[in-house]
Amino acid sequence: MGITSTLVPAGALQGRAIGALVMTAFGAIWMISGAHALSLLTWEMWLIVAVLTGLLCLVALQRLQAARRVPTTPATTSQSQSIQPRRSRFGIVLTFEWVPIFLAAFILGRMGHTELILPAIAVVVGLHFIPLAMLFDFPLYYWTGGTFVLVAVASFAIGDPALRQAITCLGCGLSLWLTSAVLLFRKA
Repeated sequence: MGITSTLVPAGALQGRAIGALVMTAFGAIWMISGAHALSLLTWEMWLIVAVLTGLLCLVALQRLQAARRVPTTPATTSQSQSIQPRRSRFGIVLTFEWVPIFLAAFILGRMGHTELILPAIAVVVGLHFIPLAMLFDFPLYYWTGGTFVLVAVASFAIGDPALRQAITCLGCGLSLWLTSAVLLFRKA
């Protein structure tokens, strides 16, 4: 299962593995929330989510170890200087994700529209993938973000609040798991 490429720098391989771990974990949270909305949170569902999450995490951890074995060349001064601004921009992207999430949850909660909180969060999370796609030069994130927004917007047309929550959560969770799998099994 050691798919690594000497064409891909160790830092990029490590970043993919860490990104896959994060997306796998959040994907599991979305999937559990979707199952809960449909009252399908049985032990069998927990088992399915745990097995799929565990498999993706196991592969991600293997990729992380493999990335550490990839020979690295000393970073040039320009490469070292480019890492810090990327980290800073990543922090800005996360800030512009979490602040609107908290605001949407607070405002919709105060307005008595708690059934719209998860679709609103999905829109915000989806939009945050656009700058991430540019920052990491990874076009798949456009599709991931687009899926989140499309699923959330489509769910607004569903009258049943539980079904709206379920469609949003399951669609977003599946999107994250698929993105995680692509990150893990991509060769270049």
